Amino acid sequence: MNKKILFIGGGILIVIILAIVLIVAFSGKPPEQSPKNGNGDENSDDGSFDQNEKITLTMWGLFDDSTVIQPLIDSFNYKYPNVEIIYSKKDYADYETSLVDAIASDQGPDIFLIHNDWLPKHKNKLSPAPENIISLEDYAATITPSAYTDFVDNNKIYALPFATDNLALIYNKELFKKAEISVPPTTWEDVLSYNKILTKKAIGDPTKIETAGIALGTAGNVGRAGDVLLAIMLQNSTPIVSGDRNSYDFNQFRKDAEGIPRYPGTEALEFYANFADPAKSSYSWNKDMGDPIKAFAEGKVAMLIGYSYFLPSIKRLNASIDVQVSSMPQIKGSLDPVTLANYWGWGVSKASARSEAAWEFLRFTGMDKDNSALERYLIATQKISAKQDLNYYETGLKIFYQQADSAKTIYKKDSEKFDTIIIEMINDVVVNKQPYQSAIDVAAAKAREMLLGK
Repeated sequence: MNKKILFIGGGILIVIILAIVLIVAFSGKPPEQSPKNGNGDENSDDGSFDQNEKITLTMWGLFDDSTVIQPLIDSFNYKYPNVEIIYSKKDYADYETSLVDAIASDQGPDIFLIHNDWLPKHKNKLSPAPENIISLEDYAATITPSAYTDFVDNNKIYALPFATDNLALIYNKELFKKAEISVPPTTWEDVLSYNKILTKKAIGDPTKIETAGIALGTAGNVGRAGDVLLAIMLQNSTPIVSGDRNSYDFNQFRKDAEGIPRYPGTEALEFYANFADPAKSSYSWNKDMGDPIKAFAEGKVAMLIGYSYFLPSIKRLNASIDVQVSSMPQIKGSLDPVTLANYWGWGVSKASARSEAAWEFLRFTGMDKDNSALERYLIATQKISAKQDLNYYETGLKIFYQQADSAKTIYKKDSEKFDTIIIEMINDVVVNKQPYQSAIDVAAAKAREMLLGK
């Protein structure tokens, strides 16, 4: 009897087990899905990473303390708790050398900053963004236009900026009021006119400047002097680099609408250098005026051409100064405004074993529409967003944000060497008194040699 009961009970148990198996098999419940990356794509070998594995990334930056970077990391960690990011702030003075040395010795960071004109020199050290993490279409639609020019090569994305910057006119409103000037200049013709009114020269010695209208003309004591000159060249359509990027042609002529040859690069150089020439009516600046930021803060110069990062430096020296910002002066009659971009982007090392996780951090921080950490970062650092739909800016930074779409860049195979060539060209004219065309011919020849690796 007991055996019979046992047999029946065992049969019932088997039926129950089979029923459970059938219910699970045909219930329509989807199988457990693998983790997804920031774009919602399932993990695969073409750009995702294992979110269940502990990952450690190192990150090198400049200018920003860890207190402003850590909130960006914390926001990322809320979604990706398995990724640890260790940030280090580096010294700007030897940053490029230290970075190259660290990468060469296999001690480099996973994520690091590159300047917007460094890609030609350092592309071989960078891992491009996987297409399933950042597409070209999303990058172009989300990030400021100059970044596409600077950081995209052969349809591959090599860096992503969180912030951007460009040249604008910075002026002392109190000095404008004293001179009865009510509106800032919009053209270079206006600048010349205002400069005559604002520049005060010593009685009996017209070469000695007591108050400068604008700090321009020299190479050694004008903030980013080469950038200002290059911006003027861009505005007057100087053919700085050939279309195939095999030659620097900023010394070459172009025919105007009437077929007359003109040398726009030489004209730009002369226009710039005249501000430091006592024999010219635009004379307003010389080497004896010292540092332009300090002079501006002390009320000794009324106008500067500079970047947004000039403003905190001015305010640190003189908190009460009424400093205002206006758009970059343009050539009268020009239809499309032009200024020069200057900013940094975050790249991922080619040597990184965790490049997918690194790129997801950059995408999430710099492009994700639901991530508000970037705005808090911009507020803390007083920077201009490189993200087009994030129209945040401090009141004094509005002009820089509005100019972002008109900010252009220049191809530099080696930015340090190219910038040195431009500064030497200015000094050849202003200090060494070389003819304008001779100085620019020498500079262009040096730049071409640089392209050829000589």
